[in-house]
Amino acid sequence: MDFTKYFCIALITTLLLSIYTLTMVSNAKDSWYCRDGWFIDIAFIVSVHGHDKAYFDVPINYSDSTYNQSIYIVRTGGTAYITTNNSGTYVALNLSNMSIAYFIAQFKVCGLRDVIKAPSLNTNISWNFPGEVLKYVKNPHPIISNVRKDFEDWLYNKMNVSIETLNPLKLSYYASIFIYYSDYITYKASPYPRDLEEIIDTRIGDCDDMSRVLINLLWSYGVPAKIEDAYVWIDWTDFNLTMEIEKSVIVFEKTGPHAYVLAYIPTYGWTALDLLGQYAFNPFAGSRHLIPVLILGHDENASVSKEVIEEFKQFHREVIYIELIGIYSDQEIENEIGERDLNKFVEFKLNEIKELARTYLNISDLNKTTTPTMPTIMTTLTTPTTPITSTIITSTSKTSTVTITEEIITTNTITTSFTTVPHIMDITTLLIVMLVVICIGIVIILLRK
Repeated sequence: MDFTKYFCIALITTLLLSIYTLTMVSNAKDSWYCRDGWFIDIAFIVSVHGHDKAYFDVPINYSDSTYNQSIYIVRTGGTAYITTNNSGTYVALNLSNMSIAYFIAQFKVCGLRDVIKAPSLNTNISWNFPGEVLKYVKNPHPIISNVRKDFEDWLYNKMNVSIETLNPLKLSYYASIFIYYSDYITYKASPYPRDLEEIIDTRIGDCDDMSRVLINLLWSYGVPAKIEDAYVWIDWTDFNLTMEIEKSVIVFEKTGPHAYVLAYIPTYGWTALDLLGQYAFNPFAGSRHLIPVLILGHDENASVSKEVIEEFKQFHREVIYIELIGIYSDQEIENEIGERDLNKFVEFKLNEIKELARTYLNISDLNKTTTPTMPTIMTTLTTPTTPITSTIITSTSKTSTVTITEEIITTNTITTSFTTVPHIMDITTLLIVMLVVICIGIVIILLRK
């Protein structure tokens, strides 16, 4: 018997399998996108009554199986500073009339596109959740029983689907369509959070309101879920958003605040369920998996209390400010000022916020404005904040542990693990198989001699 022939066939088959597997891995890597850039937040405090300190919401360091985010604060200026207490470390600002505070962060994000294709057809998902994620199944608000009945009626009558046939993936998919995409809740933006009873009674809410209804609905079925607050990076168009809060104004450049639900799906991990509107018309839909975001933190509260909402409103009656928040790539910086110089770009934005104050708040005398200092402070954020709204300046701290470092900033700070993708074969196993086949072939050849 010619063992050499069979060995060659086995070797060729193994090599073909290796090429196929490497192609799969290559395609999987292609499904990841990575972006880096600069996050700038500048606040011009016009007048203050009864407050001496406030806090910025800062993007966090975060990593899971479908998204990785690294943040470095590279500079604070004006009355902004990094401070630490027993709760953690955060970016604060001293409040005084006609003062400026700001911080700048460098970031890199990597996201996985096309995490789940045709989720309604996927039947291989079990209801067995890892023990560590069960803490994200909270007791739903009692009023959610009304939503659950409406959801199951819609599911049966509109989608021709019975709730008993759904696995966690399908249930999360249909629930997100029902809350975000159908006409069950009418979208109406508001700078203030709404409590759950108001959302359900009026059937009116914005992204964070709808998300609060959705996590309660998912909890009622035992699906781990949490709300993710983020800034969406809208860099494919000249997107600008102006938000008025009492007498204050926030101007967003190339970004906007957003909230959506993450559900834990066995095999896939934490998966964004951002189906708010059609992708072609809503620049905020598809967060994480289609559009890069800067994650601010996560929220697992069943509702926002009326007391918290009133405290939030009262703060904004007593502190009047204008704020400029933007996300920029190096190319966008060059497009605006003609060169890739961060210092000059910051000066450009500091002048811009003064012009915004003149435009929106009718502030004409800016000579008394506190001149911002330009120290270089480099830090690494390591734990998430927990903002309750999309508003940036707040009267309470959004704590996160910060480690001050003197290291030079690099953009290559994230190591993306492609082995988290379920369909990718294990390259190490393949190489071992190839090695075993080659060794067997060598032994056969030696024996034939």
